[in-house]
Amino acid sequence: MRWVLLLLCVLLPCSNAKAESVFSLDARTDIVLGTITLGVLTGYLLIENPPNQVPDSLSRSDVNALDRSLMVTRLNPSIKSISDVTVVSMGFLPVLSVVGNLNRNTLITYGVMYSQAMLLAHGTNRLLKNNITRFRPYLHDGRALSVNDRHDSFPSGHTCAAFLFATFFATTFSMENPDSRWKWPVIAGSHVFAASVGAMRMLSGMHFLTDVLAGAAIGSFYGWLIPYLHRNTASNTDFPVAFTGNGLLVSLRL
Repeated sequence: MRWVLLLLCVLLPCSNAKAESVFSLDARTDIVLGTITLGVLTGYLLIENPPNQVPDSLSRSDVNALDRSLMVTRLNPSIKSISDVTVVSMGFLPVLSVVGNLNRNTLITYGVMYSQAMLLAHGTNRLLKNNITRFRPYLHDGRALSVNDRHDSFPSGHTCAAFLFATFFATTFSMENPDSRWKWPVIAGSHVFAASVGAMRMLSGMHFLTDVLAGAAIGSFYGWLIPYLHRNTASNTDFPVAFTGNGLLVSLRL
């Protein structure tokens, strides 16, 4: 939390006050996104496939070569707690994108966008967790397993959230402040912190490398997509993805 407040103090005098945000709400877009969000959340709440059979025990040899090379089979509560605090702190990052442009319309727009991104990322992440059986790395030490042991390792929820926060912040800040000298430091710095969360989830014995990579992909996707779909029409003529009356339009300029 301390470094977030410090960053706010640094970016506040460096931001340019604007009459309005480059983002806005659109009834058609938000109805479609709301419907998709509801479907994803309903799916995660209703569809769950627990493991049919729990093995007596697990060992490192049961893991694929890529994940086995970096797995930690001992639970580290201290590192796990640090990753928890880091993720919660990163959740405040998008507030920095509206520094110098605090007004009712902007706050409502960001609130809707942020809620959509978080709900979609969380729903997608949980839907995968509920239907993909994968035991946590710290359980691969030969201990006897029970039906209550954690089998929802894939994908990493903490990493998903961290990259959602980082990408949403980097996307909105760079679009609100395209000429700011802080644009690239913000993009790089926020994703370094997100990557550190993924590393800590692995070092704590909670996740495999592929869990972290999948979580990062999900969070980054929604953190980028939702802000871009809410760009003002006047500044959105070159964007390759847009909702139409009966579907999704994807264009490519060569």
